[in-house]
Amino acid sequence: MLPPLPTPNAAVLKRLQTTPLAYWQHVGDPLPDLLGTLFAHDNSLALLTVVQHEAEQGHGLCQQFLETAPTATAWVDPRYSDAIRAWQNVCADNPLLIRLAWLAGITPVLLAQPRWNGFWFDDPSGFIELITQLDELLRSSSLPTAQQLQQLRLLLAILRRDGQVCITQNPPNGCGLAQADLATLIVLISEDLPRCLHSLGLVLSANAQQGLRYWLWGLGQALQLEPALLAKNADESLAFRHLLIQPANSGAANKVHAWLRILAQADPLPAAERRVFALTRSLISQQDAISLRLPGDALGGLWRKANRWVVETSRPITPRAATAGLQRKTLSLWR
Repeated sequence: MLPPLPTPNAAVLKRLQTTPLAYWQHVGDPLPDLLGTLFAHDNSLALLTVVQHEAEQGHGLCQQFLETAPTATAWVDPRYSDAIRAWQNVCADNPLLIRLAWLAGITPVLLAQPRWNGFWFDDPSGFIELITQLDELLRSSSLPTAQQLQQLRLLLAILRRDGQVCITQNPPNGCGLAQADLATLIVLISEDLPRCLHSLGLVLSANAQQGLRYWLWGLGQALQLEPALLAKNADESLAFRHLLIQPANSGAANKVHAWLRILAQADPLPAAERRVFALTRSLISQQDAISLRLPGDALGGLWRKANRWVVETSRPITPRAATAGLQRKTLSLWR
């Protein structure tokens, strides 16, 4: 089970609590939304291809989108380069552990947030595409390319467009996938991904954990989150988590179970569904596990023991290594 988070800094928490709610619920990157309305595609890569073609034909908005990408200054600032490199080294050595923590530990909690579970539609392909794109970015040992960021921005616009009907039925919720929601995503990764990795037996150094925060700071800048909503240190990140992350919504249990069954379908070994549910239960808080009706299973402890052995014997988790021996039996998911 996850180790508890420390108490957030009171001064930072008070400053954030005084921020008007409307400040958190607008979209800071409206151009992709406009393009998503002009070109009605449901796939972000197809939409990006159309935008690139239209830009070549002289379409002004498409040219503006491609030529004026937001600058992620945190990724190029030399003060943060050593910490970001430390995090990228972790990614290079342990891509499978990061995938397990992200897909089975972070995504269920994200999906259980009230303002996020509304984006699990009858056809959840858009949400799955978002999680897949983020998985690729998180596990990469290099910085995201301009095209990857453009595709992510367009995908968020598509999800906002498709979810607009749900949002307008309850106007107090504001715009979907706005500042508050993207800040929720970023702070959840920042604070819970290291704890999930710890539960899997991989303890990040302080430098690598700070590098993850700086990397996410740059991602927030690339998605045009306002500076006041981006945590630059541990105190701010904990305060944001305290404000933004709510206990798992029990009404989202069926959607979380559907997500975990999708993960289990990718595992060819027997009892895949049982093991996926056990893994998730071992990576989230006990309160969230109860709210999401995750069954208790002794396999959860086996996940932690197996992965701790891999880390202690200094065998980095790589896609190639994950196909042999003990790792074949315990870490076969989503190779």
